[in-house]
Amino acid sequence: MVKNLFFNKIKNATLKVANISRCYLPFPPPPCPPPEPLEPPEPPAPLEPAPDPPPLPPFPVPDILPAI
Repeated sequence: MVKNLFFNKIKNATLKVANISRCYLPFPPPPCPPPEPLEPPEPPAPLEPAPDPPPLPPFPVPDILPAI
């Protein structure tokens, strides 16, 4: 019995909120404005080749490798 009263109060409050919010919502929703035409993008600038990196120094190799 108490449970039914509690749920009835929630149901009534929910219906009241739904009725109030329905009054303030524009129905039907306003139409969206037409999209603005996009300007064509500028062509990318030509890429310049990167300069060659300096040569690496020779890797020192020991004459005798340590025994593992």
